[in-house]
Amino acid sequence: QLYFCFLWQVWAVDAEKDGLNSSSLFHITVLDVNDNNPEFQMQSYSFAVLEGDYRLGAPAVVGHVTATDLDEGENARITYYLSSDDGDNPYDIQQDGTILVNGYVDRETKEKYELLLVASDNGMPQRQNFTYINIQVLDVNDNVPQFTKVHYTASIHVATAKEGAFVLSVSATDLDTGNNSVISYSLMNHSDIFHINNHTGEIILLSSLAHVTADMVVTLMVIAVDHGVPQLASNASITVYLLVNDTGFSLAFESSSYEFNIPEEEPVRTVVGSVKALTGSIAIQVVYFLRSHTDKFAINDQGDIVTLATLDREDDNLYSIVVEAVDSVVPPNTAIALVQCVTVTVNDINDNPPVFSKLIQTKLSLPENMAPLDLGTFSATDLDIGDNAFISYYLQDDFAGTFHINTSTGKLMTRKSFDREMMDNYELKIIATDSGKPPLSASLALSIAVEDVNDNPPVFSQKLYSVTIKENDPPHVILSTTATDKDTGYNAIINYAIIGETSFHVGELSGNISTVQPLDYESCAHYTFTLKAFNPGEPHLQDTANVTVIVEDVNEEGPMFDKPSYFQILLDNSTAGTLVVDIDARDESKGYDEGIFYNITGMSLVSAGSVEHFQYLFFPSSDGNSEGLFNLSSTSGVLTLTRDLNKQAFPLYNSLTVTATDSGLPPLSTSV
Repeated sequence: QLYFCFLWQVWAVDAEKDGLNSSSLFHITVLDVNDNNPEFQMQSYSFAVLEGDYRLGAPAVVGHVTATDLDEGENARITYYLSSDDGDNPYDIQQDGTILVNGYVDRETKEKYELLLVASDNGMPQRQNFTYINIQVLDVNDNVPQFTKVHYTASIHVATAKEGAFVLSVSATDLDTGNNSVISYSLMNHSDIFHINNHTGEIILLSSLAHVTADMVVTLMVIAVDHGVPQLASNASITVYLLVNDTGFSLAFESSSYEFNIPEEEPVRTVVGSVKALTGSIAIQVVYFLRSHTDKFAINDQGDIVTLATLDREDDNLYSIVVEAVDSVVPPNTAIALVQCVTVTVNDINDNPPVFSKLIQTKLSLPENMAPLDLGTFSATDLDIGDNAFISYYLQDDFAGTFHINTSTGKLMTRKSFDREMMDNYELKIIATDSGKPPLSASLALSIAVEDVNDNPPVFSQKLYSVTIKENDPPHVILSTTATDKDTGYNAIINYAIIGETSFHVGELSGNISTVQPLDYESCAHYTFTLKAFNPGEPHLQDTANVTVIVEDVNEEGPMFDKPSYFQILLDNSTAGTLVVDIDARDESKGYDEGIFYNITGMSLVSAGSVEHFQYLFFPSSDGNSEGLFNLSSTSGVLTLTRDLNKQAFPLYNSLTVTATDSGLPPLSTSV
């Protein structure tokens, strides 16, 4: 804070005399740290502000405060905070130190505000200081004078009245201060009889009352006005009774008894009726009091009886009220209307809807296929009386005449039988409506479940089932059948059975058909039987379907030749096309050559030797007919020569292997 910059010049010399030298400038800047608190110019501040509502318009300036910080930059940037211990703070402070009022300030409520002002810098660590702000609220003439009474009364006996005699005093107060609270009194209209002291509010007679020959009432209006700017005023009424006649008489009600009627549910402060006590003088005032049912009724000074609560006929329909009248005579006279003299009858209105009992069973279960059925009587009650309690019953929906209710008794019947398969549950609403104006209603919801009876047979999803299986398969499920029943529960249980066939089995509950043992195509290639689905209960309802099982042949044996081997001698002069042999083979139950394919699969040749000495040479052939000497028909098995034979010195022996292959899957072969 004293020096923020230093500038030095440093010299370097290599000899004390005649040496060479050099110099350099050093510029040193001292960086600031946050080591100073903000400081206020004053230890505390005092301001003043006029009371008023500053919430709607622009905020008003109350004063200005200033704090400084010897640091620089963020360390010297100051933020202000203004707070109050009790939370009542209609003031705000701007960051330039200007204090504003932006709320409602009422001197009569709070004359002085003591606020805490905190100034914080923005350094690290943050440093702060505080001071106190005292704001005095100045008075504004915003309160009118208030009289101690709204109405004043006085009585003057004409015979003894004198000029300057005291009549009564009025008094008013003002919550403001200074001139704003100074009050002056005056009469609104000029009077030749009365005078009021402007400062004290004392009223006196200006003259005797010799000119008054009969009882009369004089009404005055007195004004209280303050000395503020602008002036504010209020007024009060004064009634003065000028009495000529004697007031020595008793107090009595004008009627020995009173009877009033009021509808129930009328709003609070509804006038029930009026009573009146006679005094015999206009100067004597009467006040009335209730001595019973003060929680329900009240009475004013005019004798009007009003309700203090909403009356409910269903709670109490008759009230006997004791009314007491007391006059202003000293000592006062009292008159009482006895207990049975003021009778208040509460007339019924339709304020209670019908109510169904909570004990009514609302969940019912009824069998199908039966009608009519008596479901019982569903009646409601109504706390009202007369037509307001006469109830009629209706159905919101009778489901096309299925249900009927007696409009007078609430007896509920069915007119049509139920079909559970068409509709298994009914949500029925009974409406009970009274005969009041306007009518009130209530409803009762019934849930009616339709009980199932066994009136639907099982039904197969199809009338004909067909399945193909292979012979020799081990026992297994070959077909799944399904039947459905529109009934429910036990009535919907379905059993399955096979009629007249023992080679198959059906699951009693599943409907799955399986083989009992492997089937043989050659024994039976086609089965047809009847499958039955039925209910186990009564009545015994059922359905049937036809099942066809086709057994598919499996190629389990190769072809069989009609001979175990074939031998044929051919002369050496045999020509091409000569029949060698007709080979025949058949497959199981088929005819010869039916579905059979023949081919030569092996051959051996015997030659160059003496038959007598059994000397042979064998030449095996891998393709069975490499020399092409023979031709074998693949479909008929006929073996013929393909060319003429040559002259032989010695016999030649040819051994052929012929293979017959069937057309099954998989194809099987046999050789000969």
